[in-house]
Amino acid sequence: MSSYEIVKIFDPIGPAADIEDADVIIVSTESYRGALAVNERRREKGLNELKIIVTPLILAEDGKPISSSRIRSGEIDTEGKLLV
Repeated sequence: MSSYEIVKIFDPIGPAADIEDADVIIVSTESYRGALAVNERRREKGLNELKIIVTPLILAEDGKPISSSRIRSGEIDTEGKLLV
């Protein structure tokens, strides 16, 4: 049976570099380079590289990407609706 865990990321690498039984990392087109850095760190630690799945960005109603920084700043909500 497959399982998954969604975690908050507090730094550029996040916990994916340390989770021994991880197989896959899902990233946006903007964060693909970060996934490469995760795999580099995993190689350094002797862990298996993660399969990288790239998903397209989801756009807000203004045509710009929904991002955590835009949500935190109060510019948009989590659904991409403009708040300002």
